[in-house]
Amino acid sequence: MISDEEKQELYTDGFADGVKQGIEQGIEKNRIQTARAMLQDGMSVEAVSKYPGLTETEIQKLVNS
Repeated sequence: MISDEEKQELYTDGFADGVKQGIEQGIEKNRIQTARAMLQDGMSVEAVSKYPGLTETEIQKLVNS
């Protein structure tokens, strides 16, 4: 049987993992939004790839979508 202390630790770990995952998803969303805005402003794929941390392949997918 799992003790209350172990349950609390599992809950805390799960919560922390969920927060971390949410932050990572938010950062990725922001990187994509930044790249799209840069492309809309006429910047080249090569130039855009230098700043938000996306590869040229990932940026090309944004161009084609």
